[in-house]
Amino acid sequence: MPSDEERAVLQQVEAFVHAWNRGMPGPLPPSTRRMVCALGAFGEEARGRAQIEAAFEELLRKTMAGATVRMEPGSVRMLSLEFWVWQGRFEIALPDQKTALKGHAVQVMQEVQGRWRVLEGHPKLFPSRAQ
Repeated sequence: MPSDEERAVLQQVEAFVHAWNRGMPGPLPPSTRRMVCALGAFGEEARGRAQIEAAFEELLRKTMAGATVRMEPGSVRMLSLEFWVWQGRFEIALPDQKTALKGHAVQVMQEVQGRWRVLEGHPKLFPSRAQ
C-alpha cells in the first residue's frame, strides 16, 4: 500500500496530465511553478520559471498543439525525507489520432511546507520503430 508521500507524488503527476490535456491555460500547475530545470523530450533545456513557462507554452500551443498525454502511475521512491523521485512511461497522442509518441520520464520532487513541487523533469522519447 502506498505511503501518504507516494500518494501525494502520484496526485501531482495526475494533476500535470490533467493540465496538459486541457492545454494548460494560464500558469503552470502548482507542482511545477517552482521548477528549477526542465529538460524536454527533444533535448531542449529550460531553467527558471520564465523559461519553463515559455517552453510549456511553445510545446502545448505550437509543437504539440492538441496532443494529449497518458502517463502510467510509474514508481515513486524516497531519496530523503523531503526528496523523492517519480519515474514512469508516458504516451503522447498527436491530434491526427494515428501517431503516438512513447517515452519515459523521471521527476525529482521536493516537499516544501506540505506541498510537493517538481525540481527537475527529464522526459525521454523512445525512437520510433520502422513499420
